[in-house]
Amino acid sequence: RHKNPEIQIIALSATIGNPRDLAGWLDAELVESDWRPVDLREGVFFQDGIRFADRDREVERRSKYEDLDLVLDTVAEGGQCLVFVSSRKNAEAFAKRAASGLKIANPVLAGYADKLRSNAATGMGRTLAACVAQGAAFHHAGLAREERRIVEAGFREGHIKAIASTPTLAAGLNLPARRVIVRDYLRFSAGEGMLPIPVREYRQMAGRAGRPHLDPYGEAVLIAKSEEMVDELFACYIEAAAEDVRSRCADEAVLCTHILSLIATGFARETGEVLGFMDGTFYAHQGESPFALKRAVQRALEFLREAEMITEVGEWLEPTEYGSLVSRLYIDPRSAEVIVKAMIGQKEYTDIGLLHLLCSTPDMPTLFVRRDDMYLLDRFLADHRNDLWMEIPWDAGEGFDRSLKTALLLADWADELGEDVICERYNVGPGDVYGMVESVAWLVHASRHLAGLFAPHLAGPIEEMELRAKHGIKKELLPLIRLRGIGRVRARRLFDNNLGSIEALLAAGPEKVGKILGQGIAAQIFEQLEGKRDEIGEVSQEQSTLSRFG
Repeated sequence: RHKNPEIQIIALSATIGNPRDLAGWLDAELVESDWRPVDLREGVFFQDGIRFADRDREVERRSKYEDLDLVLDTVAEGGQCLVFVSSRKNAEAFAKRAASGLKIANPVLAGYADKLRSNAATGMGRTLAACVAQGAAFHHAGLAREERRIVEAGFREGHIKAIASTPTLAAGLNLPARRVIVRDYLRFSAGEGMLPIPVREYRQMAGRAGRPHLDPYGEAVLIAKSEEMVDELFACYIEAAAEDVRSRCADEAVLCTHILSLIATGFARETGEVLGFMDGTFYAHQGESPFALKRAVQRALEFLREAEMITEVGEWLEPTEYGSLVSRLYIDPRSAEVIVKAMIGQKEYTDIGLLHLLCSTPDMPTLFVRRDDMYLLDRFLADHRNDLWMEIPWDAGEGFDRSLKTALLLADWADELGEDVICERYNVGPGDVYGMVESVAWLVHASRHLAGLFAPHLAGPIEEMELRAKHGIKKELLPLIRLRGIGRVRARRLFDNNLGSIEALLAAGPEKVGKILGQGIAAQIFEQLEGKRDEIGEVSQEQSTLSRFG
């Protein structure tokens, strides 16, 4: 809450249970409104009808499946549906069932399907195209960007009538529908089994109901499996208040980054100032245990001291060069320590050594490991165990397997394996591949800077990997990838035609390059190369002169 007194803050939320607490902490006026552009009706479906708080609505049973009948009922009266399910597999299965039930045929849907089919790199993409051709779709993080764009456009324009989605769609996208069906309100949690979703998450989903200017009302419908469940779902979701927001300030995993930032920016230079800053946090405002917060701050400071990111003389705190760098890179100090400890003393660079190291840090999300993946991981370890920079713990468990699987996927991407091969090998979607690439990109960048400080001999190859991981290319394509408009496919095409350098491109000329990539791309390339022609000529002349004295 240590903010500029001139600043004005507007905080908006539709799904928190304690807005008054937040308003008090921000010293802001609380404004509450229950207005929405389209009336929202919330109810529970059981057997052959939806029970709302003030009315019942009959739903014609056309099939054996409640979720499909709810969709067909809405489409029959000119509406669209979003169906929220617990997993990608369930989303794809329902989309196939909905497509089979809808059987809509029109030229626009056929056009969408053709686009999806032509871009499909996986069986999942071809399945999506088949569903869209009949008016249904699925939507989850495994889809490629273009696939998501087509599905969203088709739904907004009213041609795709039903989307089955994992809950990611609820919070991140503005895709309203006449009826939202929350089919799965239990979700698997590792180590705990199937747990009910939070009320806040249900409210995000229900909030998608009702298309402004198109629908007279919106409906959010849960599905009950028994008579007793009807009242329970009303009590647990429809009539329940959203959960309170609680501060995670005393969580050391969160605290280290913020305390280092306070010290590195000079905002707090004494232990007392750090504690004083924490007294102004939402955690303290909520009356949480001051003792727990103080203990967490002390442990975070101890970690930063032992990692040599800060120095402490009496009460005075100073960032070291290392600490300032980590703060500027904006990575978790614990990630930085994992990286630096592995780099120091590491004599030889290996791609998989770096990638596995980065996938073992707290900052890197990792892929779920299935039983079918274990053969791939064990085979790799049998042949390449010595290429890893981190020791394999004797009790290596799921965390190690997840980091290794993710690292192997990224290594295959940087070795130019095709997207379809990667998706099949690791049982992921194109969206997962790009998600992992984006997640690791900043960590590779950060590790290059950390190597410059602690392991300069590794900085060069890591810098190369920064481009290779971003674009999915082998080392030999690095000179080409720096050209605007050249990606992994075009760069490979040029290289395979003996045009693997700037000099070779200049010697070949626009006409030859145009035959390979098209005249438009060739013109862009040579516009960029104009300034390089003289530089290359000067370097060649200098090398020729020096060779006389060799």
